[in-house]
Amino acid sequence: MSADPAEQRISALVSRRFGIIMRARHAAKVCAALHDRAARRGQDFRQYIEVLEAGGSHEDNDHLIAQVTTNVTAFYREPHHFDSLRRHVMDLPKDRAVRCWSAGCSTGEEPWSALTTIAPLLSDEKRDLLLVLGTDIDAAALEKARTGLYPLKALDEIPLSSRLYFEVSGGAVMPHRKLRPLMRIRTLNLIEPFPFKAQFDAIFCRNTLIYFAPAQRQDVVRRLTARLRPGGLLMLGHSETLHHLPDGLEPAGLTTYRRVE
Repeated sequence: MSADPAEQRISALVSRRFGIIMRARHAAKVCAALHDRAARRGQDFRQYIEVLEAGGSHEDNDHLIAQVTTNVTAFYREPHHFDSLRRHVMDLPKDRAVRCWSAGCSTGEEPWSALTTIAPLLSDEKRDLLLVLGTDIDAAALEKARTGLYPLKALDEIPLSSRLYFEVSGGAVMPHRKLRPLMRIRTLNLIEPFPFKAQFDAIFCRNTLIYFAPAQRQDVVRRLTARLRPGGLLMLGHSETLHHLPDGLEPAGLTTYRRVE
């Protein structure tokens, strides 16, 4: 059976704009959501596809991204990565800034977990040297990350030793207010050139590379590696083992890699 032309066009658009490869079932689901959106606006579906292909509005693109991405995350997910992060930060020089990047941060649980892992390791006067960056392409997910409000059941995911860095208010749990200046949440499409030159002590890019074609995946890993300080760690998702390491990267644990100094 030949693929639906609309699904083919949307799949090509998503691949071109975001680097994401969609399977047929996913493409059909995305097209159904776009068809409903066009119908609610009184638009012909084929014309709406043309609008998206021509660039679309911010709202149109945000809606498309929300259909394409899957925001499955949790606090301290894959705990071994945070153990590695803790050990690495403890070995860093005590007189310089610490930088961590969550690339594909979704609704923010990952960067907040990184921040509350690193912050206890720094003295009060050194904590201002810490910065955690969270980036994603999903505007709705990023808004949740910026707000930092999570359901009370999220407490079950947070280790007892880290709960003092969170507070409960109005039936929600949130990172402590004093930590918020140490977090930056930004929009970023990983297949585009990174708009900064900063280097990081650790980069999380978990369950994101699986969306990309092999060549695109290798390019993203290469550019992430270039953003690591010598000795810095790259943490990938549990299904994202690198079989062909780029120059300058070596294994450093389960789905963890180190930039060679």
